Amino acid sequence: MTITTAALTPRRTVLRATARQVDNRTILTERYHDAPLKITKTFYEEQSGCLQLYIMDVSPGLLDGDSYELNLQLHDNTHLIVTNQSFTKIHPTPRTSAGMIHNLHIGKGAVLEFFPEPTIPYAGSRFEGRIKVELGEGATLLYADIVTPGRIHRGEQFQYDSFTSRFEVSREQQLLAWDHFLLKPAIHHYRGIGAMEDYTHIGTFWIITDIASHNLLDRIRSLLSAPHAEESILAGASLIASGQGIVVRMLGRNAWQLQALVKHIWDECRSRLLNMPSCQLRK
Repeated sequence: MTITTAALTPRRTVLRATARQVDNRTILTERYHDAPLKITKTFYEEQSGCLQLYIMDVSPGLLDGDSYELNLQLHDNTHLIVTNQSFTKIHPTPRTSAGMIHNLHIGKGAVLEFFPEPTIPYAGSRFEGRIKVELGEGATLLYADIVTPGRIHRGEQFQYDSFTSRFEVSREQQLLAWDHFLLKPAIHHYRGIGAMEDYTHIGTFWIITDIASHNLLDRIRSLLSAPHAEESILAGASLIASGQGIVVRMLGRNAWQLQALVKHIWDECRSRLLNMPSCQLRK
């Protein structure tokens, strides 16, 4: 007797949200989502009045061949804070890589603060991620991501097949930054000196603004070496080549320590760039 198993049909899921300024307040004028992605109820930050948008994935995560596309458009002078409700989980992909594309259009003078939860690539998974950002004059982007080595409590550390992430940002058709990360644990010597060594978690914080300064860079570097900074984190910060931003690279041994450091940097950026208090997400 021959037993056959039906292959899951890959999902192509699209989410769109458009923000506009109406009566000196940012509102969503368009929202659309396919299952399993969902835009939940939006909230206004109490102290600043900024709009907070939460994205939910009601499925177990990205399965074999799944593709998510998230499109956010911020019109001039809007301000939007975006996050998701839980870690992004990438399940085994025996046939086709899973993927996620972010298209972010940030209009003149607009601000996007985008802080998703960390990503967990399961054993046997392949993932291709891409973030493409288009900025208008005077627009600002604050974005951070954290990648874990897998389900470490199940013994799956670095057992995924491949993880690819591309980040590209332009302002008025001028390329400001382009970054490509690729790790295939089975063939890459990621434990070597000058690579990840004995660290397991990867974090990146992008601060894209045309008012980036050495003063802000010095302040961020002081946070990385402050007394509260964890000894199990290795981090550095530098101006990007265009001079219109700062990138912070972080290596750690667990997610929560990197998340805490990201929050310290975010608070500093809000204070110095936006003249706003710390943001408290509703989680």
